[in-house]
Amino acid sequence: RGHNYAHLARGLEKPVKTFNKLSNSQRTISSFIQRLRIKTFGLDHLLRGHNFTKPQVAFMLVDTEGFDCKIIASLDLSSFAPAVIIYETQHCKPLDLQRAHTALSKYYQTFTLDPANTICFRRAMV
Repeated sequence: RGHNYAHLARGLEKPVKTFNKLSNSQRTISSFIQRLRIKTFGLDHLLRGHNFTKPQVAFMLVDTEGFDCKIIASLDLSSFAPAVIIYETQHCKPLDLQRAHTALSKYYQTFTLDPANTICFRRAMV
């Protein structure tokens, strides 16, 4: 079976990352996880590939099981300005979480949406 995997890994150091994929082809718990090497790309590449321009994105949801805060911290929020951003925080390391909050603080008001997620509203720019 051919699978097509695309992962947004904005701001990560290497263009190829290793991800885990669940597999149900075997019976033991440990065999449910397969290790895959996947080519990653940034947000600009993703937007261009779907013919979006940055001003067209009004809402952004980031849920990448541990990379969320790194992605948020790497965004150029001075030019990329969705009105609302929701991102998962429960798997972020403390330093990555702090970097994400720092990156957002100039342009967004942030609120805890639930124990696992943060919602951010773009501040009115004068």
